[in-house]
Amino acid sequence: GLTVFNPADGSFRSVSGPGEPGQTLDVLCLVEDSLGFVWIGTRNMGVWRIDPELRRPLQIAGFDEVSEVRDMFLQAGLGVWIAGSRGLFLLQEKPGADFRAERARFFPRDEALVDVEVDARGNIWLATQVRGVAIYFPETGFLDRLQENFSSPRGLLSNRMFELYQDSQGGI
Repeated sequence: GLTVFNPADGSFRSVSGPGEPGQTLDVLCLVEDSLGFVWIGTRNMGVWRIDPELRRPLQIAGFDEVSEVRDMFLQAGLGVWIAGSRGLFLLQEKPGADFRAERARFFPRDEALVDVEVDARGNIWLATQVRGVAIYFPETGFLDRLQENFSSPRGLLSNRMFELYQDSQGGI
């Protein structure tokens, strides 16, 4: 579930999901945008967003294909990258159509992802569940892979990834 702390009075408030009162969202990831909206990735209900004024979650449309949202990355001027159990999606706001999620054409369909980061150059780094790390270079359209290989300086110690981390200098 999701519980929100109010520092003004020290209270906690549970945020309910859809359906029955008290039904909770099975939250896997959270991210806050520059306008104060909190984006919520869930295990089985897609993506939700909490408006700072309304203070309740609203489901974002267009997620019939995405069952488990494991990570999200907000890319300014582009949209929200979503790493999920069924691949990579880009969620964008469309005039008159709310939000629309489109599968990333450069990444294999239904390859399970656990994390997504975008570096300072706009390259998209993807941690996969069992196939190492993929890096997409938008300028060239090239998709590179880093995989388990003990004899290569580019090799990973394992193909099983759990998270990517971007340091303060933009290195991943």
